[in-house]
Amino acid sequence: MKLSDLCFWRQTNAKASASLKTLARASFCLLAVGCGGFRPTGANVYQIPWPDENGKYQLQNVPIESYDQPAGLQGRFVQIFVNPSVVDGQMQSEQSVGHYLRNRDGVMVPTDYTSVEAAAIHAHFERLLKMDTELKAVANWPARIAIDVNVHANGKPAVNNAFFTEELDALFLPPYTALDVPIAVNGGVLAHEHFHRIFQAMVFKRIGKGGHFPRGLQIFKEHAFWDDNASDEMVSVLPAEKDSSEQSKPQEQQVAKYNAFYLSALNEGLADFWGWVYTSDPNFIKASLPKLGSLRRLDVKPVERLASKPQLLAWTTGTTVDGKALTVEQLKANSYSVGTTYARFMRELTQSLAQGKDVSRAERMKMAAAVIAILPEFAEKIAQTIRARELINPNTFVVMLYPKLAVSDDSADSRFCRTLRRWSAPEWEQEMQAIKCIEPRRSTPRPPKTPVTPGQTKTPATGTTTPASGSGKGTTPKAPGKPSTTPHDQESK
Repeated sequence: MKLSDLCFWRQTNAKASASLKTLARASFCLLAVGCGGFRPTGANVYQIPWPDENGKYQLQNVPIESYDQPAGLQGRFVQIFVNPSVVDGQMQSEQSVGHYLRNRDGVMVPTDYTSVEAAAIHAHFERLLKMDTELKAVANWPARIAIDVNVHANGKPAVNNAFFTEELDALFLPPYTALDVPIAVNGGVLAHEHFHRIFQAMVFKRIGKGGHFPRGLQIFKEHAFWDDNASDEMVSVLPAEKDSSEQSKPQEQQVAKYNAFYLSALNEGLADFWGWVYTSDPNFIKASLPKLGSLRRLDVKPVERLASKPQLLAWTTGTTVDGKALTVEQLKANSYSVGTTYARFMRELTQSLAQGKDVSRAERMKMAAAVIAILPEFAEKIAQTIRARELINPNTFVVMLYPKLAVSDDSADSRFCRTLRRWSAPEWEQEMQAIKCIEPRRSTPRPPKTPVTPGQTKTPATGTTTPASGSGKGTTPKAPGKPSTTPHDQESK
């Protein structure tokens, strides 16, 4: 994100979420009646919106050990900035004030909207840090989080969104104006954003070491648009598969754009997967952004396939119906469709290794641990590819993930192998044979019934070509809609 793209202004957030205001009022009313004799001991306990076993957010008493300074909204693991400004490249805000009262049962009850947000954020990030520690994931701590931030982009204030910016090393949460679960208390969305912090520290930072980030790759390094304006009518269409021998060697700029597009899509997909690992909810987005949830949910079937190298290259070098090159914003919007496929793939792969019908936390964490284990090695591999000005093989991530899973049954007819064959990119190169249960097949799979090349499909909202995530059986997957007006980090990455 470029600071020049942002317009910060200092003002009171007078348009807080009606739903969370209602919850805050309910919390305040409970001060007089208590909680049925509940007497917390040890850690401070806060009454905040929290998901129940069915993923529904309700007021619950939640212990938060690390929330050391509630009067200033600060804690050991999180720094909160309320409606911040940027001065000389540094984010700062006035002294934040938390408003809490302790009821007769000893529970801390927030009495305003900002205090509810802050307590929920501290609670989730305390648990995300414990998850990081268990998995040996790397991210910068304490987490820097700006809430109710007034960001002006393209003439409009950003609302109902969340995004991470490397330049400020901060997660931005603009005001939430809808009537559903605010993004600031949605654990799945916060986990998604937190994974971008992990990917930044464990992948992008390693790739960028020594100046190996070409400019074309830098422009994609701001992530996590949560655009609630996505249209259900936006159907993505897979470009026709072409044999790699039919394609002329891409130019250096095309290679950089392709690699940026792929890494952006993978980052987004793994972040959605992370939201599921943390919450076990395959549609955690729906709680805050119902329309977007229908496009990004992870339990959609029939499944698609991961995009191949020719498909990714066709999308990134394609044009709109007017013959214009796709803008960065359009390419980013398209990358979410590809990313959603990765998230669905990772979830189904986890299910294929599960012992029962339901996937336990331990089984989700096993797959998450495999992801974390390969990220440094993956980053080094990708850095070599970028330095050589070559296209990243989209099968690389899957091939590197496989030995970390300790698969007990990799026979050709196992559930795990069937899942891999159904999902893996239809480009069977030599290295794919590292996975024992994958058998060589023809390099050019059967094309879709109605093949469409980039530039032929016009979406209702943007008029741009939107890629599909794969060409599996069944209906064609839907893609995220019109790119958000949220600013992006172009220059600093």
